[in-house]
Amino acid sequence: MDDVVDKILLANGVYDIVCACSILWLHEVHGLGILSDLHATMFQDEAHVHHPVIRRLMAYWVLTYGVVRACAGFQRELYMVGALTYFIEAVCFEYESLVGGTVIRYKATIVSVVSLLMGGFILWRALTSSSCPTTA
Repeated sequence: MDDVVDKILLANGVYDIVCACSILWLHEVHGLGILSDLHATMFQDEAHVHHPVIRRLMAYWVLTYGVVRACAGFQRELYMVGALTYFIEAVCFEYESLVGGTVIRYKATIVSVVSLLMGGFILWRALTSSSCPTTA
């Protein structure tokens, strides 16, 4: 089962890194423009969707948790940190949706629910896995 978690973390981390790079540098490359817009189109205000500073900041954030997730996919000792990135993502999108009012509600809910499920699954594996130091 840990192999599944490794693959999920690694695949999602690489996906996040590619999305961040597409927002920063590769948005005009055929096919990668779609990836760059997936995160930016979470915003309600069209001016935010296309604002270069907001897009870059979103890319830096996605890149940060993507690197952490990819590393956790290689190092099971980092499962709990990988899980934490999902919980932070869920809280941030819910906060922006409910308090900030800056992101589209249904999109934030989808991201939050999936992030909570992913984080919960990975945390469960971290706590029950005999290969992780947290259970020693």
